[in-house]
Amino acid sequence: MQTMTRGNESGAATGYLLVAFVLSQRWWKVGFTTGMGHRVRTRRIAAGALESVAEAIAAQRRCLGWRRMRG
Repeated sequence: MQTMTRGNESGAATGYLLVAFVLSQRWWKVGFTTGMGHRVRTRRIAAGALESVAEAIAAQRRCLGWRRMRG
Protein backbone atom coordinates (compact mmCIF):
# COMPACT_ATOMS: atom_id res chain seq x y z
CA MET A 1 0.00 0.00 0.00
CA GLN A 2 1.30 3.42 -0.92
CA THR A 3 0.91 6.36 1.49
CA MET A 4 0.49 9.95 0.51
CA THR A 5 1.02 13.12 2.51
CA ARG A 6 -1.49 15.88 2.03
CA GLY A 7 -1.30 19.51 3.02
CA ASN A 8 -4.00 21.19 5.03
CA GLU A 9 -7.27 20.89 3.20
CA SER A 10 -10.10 23.16 4.09
CA GLY A 11 -13.16 24.74 2.57
CA ALA A 12 -12.06 28.05 4.07
CA ALA A 13 -10.76 30.72 1.75
CA THR A 14 -7.03 31.35 1.70
CA GLY A 15 -4.95 34.15 0.30
CA TYR A 16 -5.31 37.89 0.14
CA LEU A 17 -7.51 40.48 -1.47
CA LEU A 18 -5.31 43.21 -2.90
CA VAL A 19 -6.96 46.61 -3.30
CA ALA A 20 -5.66 49.60 -5.33
CA PHE A 21 -7.08 53.10 -5.61
CA VAL A 22 -6.87 55.80 -8.29
CA LEU A 23 -8.20 58.97 -6.71
CA SER A 24 -9.50 62.12 -8.38
CA GLN A 25 -11.78 64.95 -7.29
CA ARG A 26 -14.90 63.43 -8.86
CA TRP A 27 -14.38 59.68 -9.00
CA TRP A 28 -12.34 56.98 -7.34
CA LYS A 29 -11.40 53.88 -9.28
CA VAL A 30 -10.95 50.85 -7.02
CA GLY A 31 -9.23 47.72 -8.31
CA PHE A 32 -9.34 44.26 -6.71
CA THR A 33 -7.23 41.18 -7.36
CA THR A 34 -6.12 38.08 -5.49
CA GLY A 35 -2.54 38.15 -6.76
CA MET A 36 -0.07 38.62 -9.57
CA GLY A 37 -1.36 37.35 -12.88
CA HIS A 38 -4.97 37.22 -11.69
CA ARG A 39 -7.74 39.24 -13.27
CA VAL A 40 -8.23 42.75 -11.87
CA ARG A 41 -11.81 43.74 -11.15
CA THR A 42 -12.51 47.47 -11.04
CA ARG A 43 -15.29 49.64 -9.64
CA ARG A 44 -15.89 53.36 -10.18
CA ILE A 45 -17.11 55.12 -7.06
CA ALA A 46 -17.97 58.77 -6.38
CA ALA A 47 -15.12 60.57 -4.59
CA GLY A 48 -15.50 60.56 -0.83
CA ALA A 49 -18.16 57.84 -0.77
CA LEU A 50 -16.50 55.73 1.92
CA GLU A 51 -19.60 53.60 2.49
CA SER A 52 -19.57 52.69 -1.20
CA VAL A 53 -15.90 51.69 -0.93
CA ALA A 54 -16.72 49.45 2.05
CA GLU A 55 -19.67 47.94 0.15
CA ALA A 56 -17.49 47.27 -2.92
CA ILE A 57 -14.89 45.50 -0.76
CA ALA A 58 -17.59 43.45 0.97
CA ALA A 59 -19.12 42.51 -2.39
CA GLN A 60 -15.75 41.38 -3.70
CA ARG A 61 -15.17 39.28 -0.58
CA ARG A 62 -18.58 37.63 -1.04
CA CYS A 63 -17.75 36.96 -4.69
CA LEU A 64 -14.63 35.11 -3.52
CA GLY A 65 -16.56 33.22 -0.86
CA TRP A 66 -14.90 35.03 2.05
CA ARG A 67 -17.43 35.63 4.80
CA ARG A 68 -15.60 37.43 7.58
CA MET A 69 -12.51 39.50 8.13
CA ARG A 70 -9.34 37.84 9.38
CA GLY A 71 -7.35 38.99 12.34
